[in-house]
Amino acid sequence: MERVPVLKDFCNTIRRRIRKWYDGELITYHYDPDFSRVYTNRHWSSRLTHMLVDFWFANWKWFLGFIVLVAGLIIRMSFF
Repeated sequence: MERVPVLKDFCNTIRRRIRKWYDGELITYHYDPDFSRVYTNRHWSSRLTHMLVDFWFANWKWFLGFIVLVAGLIIRMSFF
């Protein structure tokens, strides 16, 4: 029965590390006392993943249509 908490802690640790990698590190630049800028510093692989996820959410309907088209062509060509 001791394995379940250990596995749960391990999964939570992995989840936190992936979330930290995906979100990146917030860096605040203070130019003067009245103005500051917040910048997100992400690893290159996290930036690439963000671009792919954003592209998927913007264009998912075209991918599904393309998959249906290719499946239809495969079915059509298999009968002839």
